[in-house]
Amino acid sequence: MLLPHETLSYVGESCQIRSTFLILPPWIPATTRNPAQTLKTLAGDPELLAWAPDHRAALMARADVSQPDQRQQIEAYLATLADRPQELETFTQIFPNRNGSLGNALITTPAPSPAFQQLRAQDQATLAAVSAWISSGRYAAIEPNLQQIATRLTGFVNQLSTSQDGN
Repeated sequence: MLLPHETLSYVGESCQIRSTFLILPPWIPATTRNPAQTLKTLAGDPELLAWAPDHRAALMARADVSQPDQRQQIEAYLATLADRPQELETFTQIFPNRNGSLGNALITTPAPSPAFQQLRAQDQATLAAVSAWISSGRYAAIEPNLQQIATRLTGFVNQLSTSQDGN
């Protein structure tokens, strides 16, 4: 299923500005309101958002693996990523994606920022999940990417563990 989009271009003296405006279904902002359903929809249909793999990766990277239903969906998604290198690279660079800018718009109330302890617990849970995925061998085709994620998360967890106040 392709979603409609328009691309507008402006060519100036020495630069080109290109913006893409996407018309997305209402479930996209639901990644913060109902993440399990959004992840299930995205993981269940590899063609959905196929024209925007970076956007799809950013949405999937929002999964909270400490929640069993979300972890199940992210594991299904990981099993399909080897065939989509651009999406895999984006996912590798941003998982876990705790950025709230995709879910909140001018007409919504922003979600409160998570507390330091919550971020630390989420990073620890995510690192444990990634380590388990590597150990299982189930995702051998994308193991180097999982290793990159684990290395980055290890740095975050170590840094957060030495910080007393979260600053």
